[in-house]
Amino acid sequence: MEERADPAVVAVIKERIDLAAERVLHDCIALAAPAPEFLVRVGREPLEAFDARYPDLIAGILAEVNPAGVIVHVSIPPDRSSSAVRCTLEHTVEELCLALAENVQQLLIEGELWGAAWPPCPIHGGCHPLWAEPAKGPAIWACSELPGFSAAVGTLRGR
Repeated sequence: MEERADPAVVAVIKERIDLAAERVLHDCIALAAPAPEFLVRVGREPLEAFDARYPDLIAGILAEVNPAGVIVHVSIPPDRSSSAVRCTLEHTVEELCLALAENVQQLLIEGELWGAAWPPCPIHGGCHPLWAEPAKGPAIWACSELPGFSAAVGTLRGR
């Protein structure tokens, strides 16, 4: 019999994913970037919204999935380029926020926005992106060039 995820653990992980994803989504909306999609897969359960897009790849994807694990498929419309983030009970909201922010940034820069700086650094006229970094508090977007800049993920504002 295949190992299955504990529903109580899954509920806690999903709550953390929702909190983290909401902050990343806020920044995308505030900066007029395409809104990412965060689809949560528990174990090897079917996830119709994702599986239907990749019928030729899904068997290989599912073979790599921990039957008791939780992953988030991060996708960016309209081309739906995608990545996956593995989530465990040990991951805090801030760690998940950082991972989701990094994945969304990579998908936007390498896909939908074709190399544009995202999120653009507001101090340096948007000529380079801010980078998602861990911090003592909330996950942040940061610029390491002087003068420096940082803002918690989920607090960016459009121009």
